[in-house]
Amino acid sequence: MSPNDRVPTDEEALEELVDDYGIDLLLEAIAEICHHKAEYLRINEHDGRSAKVWDLRGRSLTALASKAAFFASVQEAHGLFRRQSKFIRPGSPSLPEDDSS
Repeated sequence: MSPNDRVPTDEEALEELVDDYGIDLLLEAIAEICHHKAEYLRINEHDGRSAKVWDLRGRSLTALASKAAFFASVQEAHGLFRRQSKFIRPGSPSLPEDDSS
């Protein structure tokens, strides 16, 4: 890494993961992590209360991932889905229009 190379922020690194894998797959992966945390807490820490919280988080993220996958498939079917390579923040200029249509 040269002195001019910039380390990406956490937000930029997360954006790259979303661009590479899609939000639905990332949500599924995080949901799986939640379930693993719940299992660990239940078995190793004997903390059923915290385990239930992590299981609920995992189930919520799984449901959200399903919705995200559904909406992405509908958008793709109608030619509306386009991956963004940069964050669009409030007040920032928008991306140029797609001239491919």
